Amino acid sequence: MKPTTNPQYIAVVDYGGSNIRSVVSAVRRVAGQAIVEVADTPEPLKRATAILMPGQGSFAQCMNGINAIHGMRDALEARVLGEGVPILGICVGFQIMADHGYEDGCSPGLGWMAGVTLPFGPTAGDNPVPQTGWNRVHMTHPAWQNCSGYYYFNHSYIVHLADPDAAWGTTPYQFPFVSAGGKKNIIGVQFHPEKSGAQGELLLRNFLAGANISSSNE
Repeated sequence: MKPTTNPQYIAVVDYGGSNIRSVVSAVRRVAGQAIVEVADTPEPLKRATAILMPGQGSFAQCMNGINAIHGMRDALEARVLGEGVPILGICVGFQIMADHGYEDGCSPGLGWMAGVTLPFGPTAGDNPVPQTGWNRVHMTHPAWQNCSGYYYFNHSYIVHLADPDAAWGTTPYQFPFVSAGGKKNIIGVQFHPEKSGAQGELLLRNFLAGANISSSNE
């Protein structure tokens, strides 16, 4: 008889701030034997081996969505900050990891990475705002250098990190900005890996590997 193993769980946080179907579909394509769950309550977070936090809309909307679900923020902080469970924030899901965001005023963020989320500069020639479409990401963190490549972006705000070592990837647009950041188990990307084809799946596999989840190569 083959030995049984406990299943691994991947939680995709749903706080009403994004259409998460494309993220869930992309993660399921690469998740191997792991079970992908939508976390619209704190319960799936309690058994998660890895967490993804998509985001769409404004900084304040996403923070309000998290805070409106009873126990969600406490569960996120217990697992991510207390137990070191790997988390990947996507787009606004990355932006709210900063201390504050300046979209329609100043809103407090999660404060997981020291920094602020600010708007791009005004539209400049061939670099309109929002940035919508494919652009290159140069990954500088040793564990993520194989993920350098072209990804799909759709955003008007960017994260300014206080610690230069937390900048894991940069992208040229108006100026080189931080398009990927990290602090131990906390990782965020400004682009959308779920909309970036094979390159996005490579990044998701890299994230799952860091969480000791064997991904599928299908």
